[in-house]
Amino acid sequence: MPRKQFTLIGNRSKDVIGFPKTASGSGDVNLSEIRGGVYLLRYFLQNLMNIDPPTSMSPDPGQPNSFIELFKIKKKGQKNSENEYYRVRRHLHVEQNSPCRIQKLVDNNPNGDDIGDVAVIMLEEPCAVNGGSANGVANSVSDTSLNTTVESFAGVLVCKMPYPSYNETDQKFPLMEAFKTRANNNPSTVIIIDAEDLRRKGAKISCHLSWSRTAEDLHKFLSSSDLFAKDLESLREKVHLIVRFDCDGVIYKYGAPQPAVNSASNLQLYYINSNFAEGDYVHHMSNSITGTATAFTAAAAFKLANGVSISGNMKEAIIYGLEKACLLVSEGFKEDTDSQPFTYPNLFSSDTPGEFKRPANPLAIKTGASEGSILTSIDNTPQKILDRARNIVRKGPEIALSDLPTAKFGKLVTVDREEMEKFRAVANLVREYMESQQTKPLSIGVFGRPGSGKSFGVEEVIEAVAKHQGKGVEKLKFNLSQFIEYSDLLSAFQKVRDQTFSNKTPVVMFDEFDCSFAGKPLGWLQYFLAPMQDGQYLERGDLRPLGSAIFIFVGGTSSTYEDFCSTLGDREAVAAKKPDFASRLRGYVDIWGPDRLSSGNGGDQTYTIRRAIILRSLLKKHNLLDKEPDSQTGYDFKVKDLVLNALLCVSAFRHGTRSLEGIIQASASRISPGEEFTAAALPSDDRLGLHVDCTEFGEWLNGWTTGNEKMRKAIADAVQTKVQEQSLQWVEGPGNAPNLREKYVTNLSLTAAERIALSKVVAKHFSLFLDHGKAQNLETRVSDLPRDKPPVAKGVYDCLTAILKSGRGSASEMLPWQYIVDKCKAQTPPQDSWYHKVAEAALEARPPAESPPESTDNEVYRNYDIQYFNGSD
Repeated sequence: MPRKQFTLIGNRSKDVIGFPKTASGSGDVNLSEIRGGVYLLRYFLQNLMNIDPPTSMSPDPGQPNSFIELFKIKKKGQKNSENEYYRVRRHLHVEQNSPCRIQKLVDNNPNGDDIGDVAVIMLEEPCAVNGGSANGVANSVSDTSLNTTVESFAGVLVCKMPYPSYNETDQKFPLMEAFKTRANNNPSTVIIIDAEDLRRKGAKISCHLSWSRTAEDLHKFLSSSDLFAKDLESLREKVHLIVRFDCDGVIYKYGAPQPAVNSASNLQLYYINSNFAEGDYVHHMSNSITGTATAFTAAAAFKLANGVSISGNMKEAIIYGLEKACLLVSEGFKEDTDSQPFTYPNLFSSDTPGEFKRPANPLAIKTGASEGSILTSIDNTPQKILDRARNIVRKGPEIALSDLPTAKFGKLVTVDREEMEKFRAVANLVREYMESQQTKPLSIGVFGRPGSGKSFGVEEVIEAVAKHQGKGVEKLKFNLSQFIEYSDLLSAFQKVRDQTFSNKTPVVMFDEFDCSFAGKPLGWLQYFLAPMQDGQYLERGDLRPLGSAIFIFVGGTSSTYEDFCSTLGDREAVAAKKPDFASRLRGYVDIWGPDRLSSGNGGDQTYTIRRAIILRSLLKKHNLLDKEPDSQTGYDFKVKDLVLNALLCVSAFRHGTRSLEGIIQASASRISPGEEFTAAALPSDDRLGLHVDCTEFGEWLNGWTTGNEKMRKAIADAVQTKVQEQSLQWVEGPGNAPNLREKYVTNLSLTAAERIALSKVVAKHFSLFLDHGKAQNLETRVSDLPRDKPPVAKGVYDCLTAILKSGRGSASEMLPWQYIVDKCKAQTPPQDSWYHKVAEAALEARPPAESPPESTDNEVYRNYDIQYFNGSD
């Protein structure tokens, strides 16, 4: 057996454990003593090396350094007493008795072949001044001797440390200077830091929002002028940095950034469950246990002590550390012997902790671009995003998104970064609210387009948080647009008040809170100010308490919170108390829904992913998934690629999720579970048109979208070129008297912006002009210029009328279309109007018309023509 020797340096800690005799946590409390600090580090390493029995954890005589209060609960899903375990309620340090620092050795095989020693330094706060070296304790380690060890230790050195206390005079910390000295001679150094330690010293690193934001925040901190950050930056090519985010993840950094490689930074993210963010594992297991950082450090050091280079073995070391930290949390304290009533679990266990999913590979985090997304950095092309969206519909999000961080609350699943952060921000608010005694409501605003599913998401978040805390909720819904008088609102408040006497938290949804009342816009807002601020409402001159509740205000007039607040300064909004209402909201969520957003940097790249998740849930709701699950992939859904493309890629539905469900409902009667969804199952165009733009949907359904977009670009260029021709310009001046026929029929004066707008809108609606909105292949359809020019010219006229009306405030100067047509026909010979010339340019931008097959059979020609017009082969 190879020899592994560990030199351990850490606190000589003694903990007192207080634990109740009953599962309820009340009644008599027993006390026990146990070792911590460097002794716990040694205990875990002996576990991992399978040294049996490990050194006793019974402490030496003396005063304790900390107090640990436990409580007893049952493991999730278990009912018998054998599955009860102990969790930590509080961990308190004894201020006047800080532990000293000592050194210990662990050697699994003194006579084996030496593969190199490993030093593990576990620096914890509080610690006695200068390590407590003057107190006469054997093997004590002063600050000076610690620094010497760091500089001179020849093997691998792993140091778990808090944020350093820098000298105010020279702004240096001796230990960091020792690391710099060591780095000149030995690169085998690993520094482990807890993100929470950085936050306590002022680092602005977000918690429990999204891994993307956390990584960005960490990158900003490490690039800042903070003294510790500057020291770490100076060591970046010599020291391996591991930042722990509780038991849920790690960000690893080593070496300089490599911007040439896909713009990726040198940050690598490891996480233990795609649905978890920082803190979720502990919450899922009902509470924490002391020693998770020690377990991670011991396990990582154990894996690094195998003779392989640190870089080559770092992945396994980090994953092993995360696994053992999770194992410690999942097992909790163990009941032991009478002399040692409690001990820590054995980390040598091969059992996989519950909810722990071994990371396949770390994710390289991009930090160059602001508001980056892990999803779009991995799926960095539209085709990759579409492929993943298809897989979500066919296989389900659990499989299709297993390699990406997601947020899951009950039935709600999202992978969109902004949605994850906003939903988790609400979850954090609700968790804090439910953990404390409250006498007034928590108010949350929800905004989104009609049909975006505004109420569903927030309800799922609140129910999931309440369930994890073992609390119930009572849902109440009121639509203010249906209220006629103030007494209706009083009745709603009374129902809320009645629920506060139960053990459930009222979750009250006020839909369309921003509607009018008594003829006044936003008329209801003033009546919510006192309930939101003071937890009271006025009834017949008396103030009545509401008690604790969660108010969800669902907007009906603003698609985002920013839109809602954009008019706070308007006189009408101030009179309606809109600013006062907005100031009382403690959180908000913008629900994007299934439609593509028109704003945002780089456009809405992930709308197909959002829609795929919604579509999958609708297919499940209407029983269209396979009845028997595939053993490898779960419940499948069979669908033609082009049908799925149309459902996923069309830019918008007329009424959001309701329209998408309408299409699925209309198709459901033609599909049996397990059968393939083909175009034949879709509703007819007249029914489909209730829910979606049939032209755009049809182009996706037939696979024409890419080619048609190229043609629209060519049409737009042709239109813009044509309207810029001098012969089509009209400039009114002293020597150029206005002439109705010339000015309004032949020529028209447009600004550059109007010309650009006209070219784009004509290209966009080109199919609509030609064939009443039916989808067609613009690349291959036979052109019939005399027949097509009049409807396209009318379309150009309508588009320009709308543009001028929008930009100039009126389109009154535009002559009626029929007058223009009649004037043109009345010329000798008949002339084309300005609009007909633009239409001709647009039509000629398309490919040349193909000749029909040689045949004298009119029926054959007619069929050929129909084939081209329908875009069929």
